[in-house]
Amino acid sequence: MQVQPETCDYLIDLDYPLHPVESSLEPRFAADSEIWERVICEPFLDPRFSSRLTRALWLPGETWKLQNEFGDYCVLKNRALLESKQEKVKQLVLGGEI
Repeated sequence: MQVQPETCDYLIDLDYPLHPVESSLEPRFAADSEIWERVICEPFLDPRFSSRLTRALWLPGETWKLQNEFGDYCVLKNRALLESKQEKVKQLVLGGEI
């Protein structure tokens, strides 16, 4: 069973900003900064635009990095959903219910 992304507090997304690909089944969540806030992002090798040799063999230094392209592997949080939940908890605390 798949859940609707807008019901999630957090979401993990892999985005390739240099070579964006988007569809109705896989939107670019990381690019939608109105709804999703990037909590943390790490570089992720883009295999479509990196050579087989550099994908197979890692070498230290900048030369290897320059021969590859990277995307962003991100943990995102739903801004509005989390803010509304935080406000509900705040009201419960102020009301003495918690």
